[in-house]
Amino acid sequence: MSVPYETAAYEPRESPQSPEEHLARLLGRALNSFELPDETIRRLDCALAYDGSLRSAHHSAGLHRETYRHTWLLADGSALTLWELVHNTVPGGESQHEVYLDEEELRTATGRLPLPPDAPDFELPVPVRFAPLPETRHTYAPDDSGDHARRL
Repeated sequence: MSVPYETAAYEPRESPQSPEEHLARLLGRALNSFELPDETIRRLDCALAYDGSLRSAHHSAGLHRETYRHTWLLADGSALTLWELVHNTVPGGESQHEVYLDEEELRTATGRLPLPPDAPDFELPVPVRFAPLPETRHTYAPDDSGDHARRL
């Protein structure tokens, strides 16, 4: 039930299938997974479903920053979301992964990187304008009109 963005760059082709496998891979690649509260990990251990999606991406002059939203459906019917920050600190350098419990922590971590901060909610900078409809051409009546006789 995962979105392809989550596994595209950092997961092997045989993507994990269970929520537990997704959690294990996320915590395994995150540099700061030890900072998550033990209670959060216990709640995620019995998750029923998982979904991951790309929230934002910025690539500039060899540096990159991507943020992912990882959400698990828990046995009590609630959802728990973890935020992943993937970045490199030098152009062409190795990607580093960090995980955060809330979006505010993610914003704080993103702010310390040498890239511009995320734009809120992917809003389009310019309103979308549609091309005007073409004018209708003159139509000829197919009955016994003079126009019809000239066309034949």
